[in-house]
Amino acid sequence: KEQQAALMKNLSLNSSQLKQIKKVMASHGMKLHKSYKQLMWKENGKFITITNAEVFKSSGNIYSIIGTPIVRELNKKKEEAEEKINEIDEANEVIEEVEIKEEDILTVIEQSGKTREEAIEALKKNKG
Repeated sequence: KEQQAALMKNLSLNSSQLKQIKKVMASHGMKLHKSYKQLMWKENGKFITITNAEVFKSSGNIYSIIGTPIVRELNKKKEEAEEKINEIDEANEVIEEVEIKEEDILTVIEQSGKTREEAIEALKKNKG
């Protein structure tokens, strides 16, 4: 856990750095595709979670994810337990996807003075 905390500290970006990354992505033709509260997947014995995820997409169907990563090692028993938990969560929770346009986010930011995350959350809450 200490190693993960140290890694997370090194991976953490401030809002200025996030803006720079998003600007570079936009300059390469990548646009905000969707925002998610959480993205999760398993890969090579690891359970990867990205919270407050923003998925960008290029015209060539290349995707890039910005968010807060959490990486956990899995063993077989943990993996089976995670699968059961995910099945229960999926059965109990219906997540409604709301497509949010970049221009809507910028409009809310300009008009309200809120942060990008607050603007996205408000748009999600009001279904776009």
